Amino acid sequence: MSEYSKEELQEQTLQLYQEMFTIVMDKCTTHSSVAVAGTMIGLAMRLYRTALNEDDYISMMEYISTNHDLIEPFSLMEFESPTIH
Repeated sequence: MSEYSKEELQEQTLQLYQEMFTIVMDKCTTHSSVAVAGTMIGLAMRLYRTALNEDDYISMMEYISTNHDLIEPFSLMEFESPTIH
């Protein structure tokens, strides 16, 4: 059982998503977006492998694989570097 409540995990996830989004967009200005994505998914899978038991890890990988069509690409506005005036 997780040491965090569902609400705490949702809040942490949203905060981390926003922080990681900023880092990813920054890395994409100096590196291939494919290289950035590959690095992130590799690290994410290793983290899942470390944090989850075998059955939960397999379930997570199956969920990701079978729901690939739910992922939306970034919009051009999200992917462009912000203009500072």
